[in-house]
Amino acid sequence: MIRYLSFFIIFYLGSLNASEVKCNFEEVYQDGQVQQGIMIMKGKLLRYQYLSPNLFTIFHNGEAFYALENNNHEKIHKINNNTKMLEELLDIASKFPEIETSYVKNNYTIDIELSLIDDFVKRLSIKSNDLNMSIFFNNCKFMNINERIFVFEPLLVDIGN
Repeated sequence: MIRYLSFFIIFYLGSLNASEVKCNFEEVYQDGQVQQGIMIMKGKLLRYQYLSPNLFTIFHNGEAFYALENNNHEKIHKINNNTKMLEELLDIASKFPEIETSYVKNNYTIDIELSLIDDFVKRLSIKSNDLNMSIFFNNCKFMNINERIFVFEPLLVDIGN
């Protein structure tokens, strides 16, 4: 689960320039594994949903992170481990769009590549001893987003594509 949490933090970095945005994402890992999903943000609210039923959806309610299993909507877990790294990444995100293209924190490096087309993050990468991955953001749409999408009790399943 730690592997998948890292992706979530990275994507959050580029998205604060738009108060409301919805993107498709693709995570690519060094071993060739690929995961796809949908990321939706409104201010400090986040929904990062993997398309695979075997994975999960991450929510950030402005204060804490939660993981909801995609194949069992009754299993909600507050994310308590590795929040230090998540918090550091959120701090970087709060400075967007005045961010650097590279950050070195503790034992990892975060590289950010911006899109010239829609003033959004095109690619984020994390490099560490434990994880090397990239997240690509595609088909980003700036739109009004209903805050109901960020509520997981009860879960709004159909969020559109």
